[in-house]
Amino acid sequence: MDLTAVYSKTAKGVQAITQKGKRLPAKLARALSLVNGRATVEEILEKAGEPPTSTLPQILADLAKDGYLKAVAREPFTQFSSIPDNSASMVVSETIDETFFKVLAETEARKKLMKEAAENPQETRQKAHEKSAAMEEEEAMRRKNEAREVAEAEERSRREGVQRKIAEAMALEEASLKARKKAELQALREKAEKDTAEAEERARREAQEQAAKEAEIRAAAARKTREEAEDRAQHEAEKKRIAEAKARGEAERKAREEEEARILQRKIEKDRAEAEEQARREKVEKEKAEAEERLRQEAQEKSAKEARIREAAERKAQEEAAEIALAKEEAERKETREREEAEARAKAEAEEEARAEARRQLRLEARAREEAEAKAKAEAEARAIMEAEEKARAEEEARIKAEAEARAQEEAEHKAREEAEAWEKQEAEARAIVEAEERARAEEESRIKAEAEASEREEAERKAREDEEDRKKREAEVRAIVEAEERARAEEESRIKAEAEASEREEAERKAREDEEARAIAEVEERTRWEAEEKIRAQEEALAKARAEADRKAREEAEQEKRERADIEARARALADARAEEAEKARQKALAKPRKFKHPIKWGKAAAISLAALILLPIVLLQVMSLNIFIPPIEKLASNRMGEPVSISSMRASLWPAPHLQLEGITIGKLRDIKIPTVRVIPELAAFFGETKMIKAIQVESVTIDQDALTRAIAWVGPSDSAEKIQARRIVIKTATIDVKGIPLPPFEVEVALAETGKFEQANIRSTDKKIEVAITPKSEGFEVNIAANDWQPPLWPNLTFTELHAKAMATSGSMRISEIEGRLYGGKAKGNATIKWGDLWSAEGDLYIENILLAGVMPALTNDMALSGKLDAKTVYSMQSRDLGTLFDNPRIKTSFNVRDGAIDNIDLARAIQPRATETTGGKTLFATLSGSMTLDRQRYQYRQMKLAAGLLTASGEADIMPDKKLTGKTSIEMKLPSSTIRARLTLSGDLKQPVLRQSR
Repeated sequence: MDLTAVYSKTAKGVQAITQKGKRLPAKLARALSLVNGRATVEEILEKAGEPPTSTLPQILADLAKDGYLKAVAREPFTQFSSIPDNSASMVVSETIDETFFKVLAETEARKKLMKEAAENPQETRQKAHEKSAAMEEEEAMRRKNEAREVAEAEERSRREGVQRKIAEAMALEEASLKARKKAELQALREKAEKDTAEAEERARREAQEQAAKEAEIRAAAARKTREEAEDRAQHEAEKKRIAEAKARGEAERKAREEEEARILQRKIEKDRAEAEEQARREKVEKEKAEAEERLRQEAQEKSAKEARIREAAERKAQEEAAEIALAKEEAERKETREREEAEARAKAEAEEEARAEARRQLRLEARAREEAEAKAKAEAEARAIMEAEEKARAEEEARIKAEAEARAQEEAEHKAREEAEAWEKQEAEARAIVEAEERARAEEESRIKAEAEASEREEAERKAREDEEDRKKREAEVRAIVEAEERARAEEESRIKAEAEASEREEAERKAREDEEARAIAEVEERTRWEAEEKIRAQEEALAKARAEADRKAREEAEQEKRERADIEARARALADARAEEAEKARQKALAKPRKFKHPIKWGKAAAISLAALILLPIVLLQVMSLNIFIPPIEKLASNRMGEPVSISSMRASLWPAPHLQLEGITIGKLRDIKIPTVRVIPELAAFFGETKMIKAIQVESVTIDQDALTRAIAWVGPSDSAEKIQARRIVIKTATIDVKGIPLPPFEVEVALAETGKFEQANIRSTDKKIEVAITPKSEGFEVNIAANDWQPPLWPNLTFTELHAKAMATSGSMRISEIEGRLYGGKAKGNATIKWGDLWSAEGDLYIENILLAGVMPALTNDMALSGKLDAKTVYSMQSRDLGTLFDNPRIKTSFNVRDGAIDNIDLARAIQPRATETTGGKTLFATLSGSMTLDRQRYQYRQMKLAAGLLTASGEADIMPDKKLTGKTSIEMKLPSSTIRARLTLSGDLKQPVLRQSR
């Protein structure tokens, strides 16, 4: 390795030091920084403190080989001795450095000055002055170089300071990040500890509440047992008192009846003729009074029926008006909601397009600005480096040239003085050397210039290629983003359009179905109204005919009775006269003869009339006669059958439309809390008068049962000890209502079938609008319940509609286990099971699985505070408990995991919220491909956890809470992956359901 070689940096070497993106290894960079274009390899070794055996020379050679350094050409020279009497030539050195040149030049200059000063003092002074000026100029040049080196050193120091500040800022940022992470970890740890403490406190409170509830339940059970024992004792005493009173009354009645029978018998025997006459007179008067009473009751019944018909018509008209108003209001609200949704959707789409266009413009402008700044900065740095290097190279070449020219001139002058031949030779050699140096310098400059031009050309081509590639890459990224957004928008529009079309189809089908059902209901109602009117007209006509017939019969009977009375009186008078005459004759004959003969009486006509009266009298009396005398035994039978006191206000019999007993003003229970206006009992006539009373059917017009009496009512249809005395085969309730606090249950019809033994066989329950039907069948383990519904709205959520619903359950006296629940609603399916228990407390628990439910249809039925669309899949576990059935659903506990596909969230715009200038964001819309997570509902607080959202380039994860007052809290992390960069942001959620607020976390 040549230790006298001199290297200078090429443009590539300068860029390797100044540009951060193309850093060399530390060892190569250090060696490259030691090269200054003037020092030899040996001086570089000394400056670096490296021994001659170091690898530094080889590193410099490798750098020169790789194009980072270039060797600087040196000037060969010949030095002769300055002593006149010594003409021996010196050896030409090829390794003279800058210091040697300088010392030699100063020595020769001093000798020359001394000689010239001796020969020509005036010229010497002038040359000294010129030399002094040259030295001052050289000193100024040296100071200028030193100033430049100081400036370069300061620039390097400044750059190092900037780099140090950047490093310090990065270290500070890293320390701040570590501190923030540590604080977040501490906060999470504290929150976990707090949650654990709260969970423990909640568990303790729940345990205390459970213990209190159990104690209360035990106390209530004991109190109930005590009250039941007291009630039983009181009931037994009451039954005993009533039985004794009835026995005494029965004995007194029997004694009184026997005494009256004896008196009557004596009176009949004493005055039979007078009694018969009086009986006939009383009969006519009684028949007349009963006819009048019957007419009065029929008139009252007719007016009552007309009042009921008018009331039903008015109620139906009011209900129809209310339904029409409700339907109109619902249609207007739906139209308003659809119009608002369309306007909001159009506005959101316009805003989204504007935001997307603004984001694209901002990205393009920022990228163009960054690229222009980077390009200008790189060009400025490269230009500055090239200018500095060119300036240094020019100065170095000028200095070398000046020194070479000075040496050549001095050598020429010295040779001229020594000898002419040597001078000429020296001059020739100097010229040859100068020419060679000029040629070498010109070649070197040409080569350097060519290399610089080639390097600049390559750099320009490379930059042009990179710029073109960057431009194409940016255009491709922008094109991809635009195409992705266009595709997403087109897909969303297609999906929204498809959902709208599906919703319109469903709405049209539902409307057509509702119209058809309305027409059918209207036809049925019209037919029923016509039939009722025809029936009423027929009844009125029959009643008028019956009244006219009764009047005619009464007149005929009165006339007939008058004629019969006159005939009887005439016959009686004739008979009396005949008897008197016969008696007189008999007396006279008796005086003459001992035997007498009695003339026979004509009883045929009287017997026929009496028989007809006896046949017609029970039929007429049965229609109008009160049967209240039979109420006590019927009350006793009913009370024994139901196990509760039964009271009946009145009872009568009727033959139209079929023979039956009509019971009115019925109350059941000790408190008489269950009231039934009318009950019709249709007996089996062949077996009704036997020891076991057979009843074909019991028809109940209407009944309202409180929720507390529901279990009592269920027990009425069970087997009883009195089933041997009275047996009913069928029970029909035309209108039944269960009054449950907080749950508006619709009226329904009930039909119960009983076996000959009185055992319950089957019950069918259907709502009056025919939308839900329940079948109950007894089994060995309880009652099997089958439920079927179509277009049914649950009472708790009247705006939610099940297209179909089927359920199968097993019920006992204290619980019902629903093993299968299958339903269809809003384009999806629902499956599940449930267990409901009642007693001192009501409770319910179970599982629910839903699939492909359209949230756009469900959300308006549940809440108007927020809008969410998409297809929902969910798995849910729920439980609830309450003292009353009406409040059972007030505080449920629900845990569910959900997944929503191809949907949108209104009033939240995540893409706009992560923009740098968006510190607070409200409104907007976020479209997504998937939204998943879990939800817990406890004490009316919704907790959403592990939520993940994916929407093309944007992904988000986080959690949120909805308080009972509908306030929102939560946080989310958002990431948007672009081809050239990734945008990340942390947001906090606040506000309420109607107006959520997103804020960026700093």
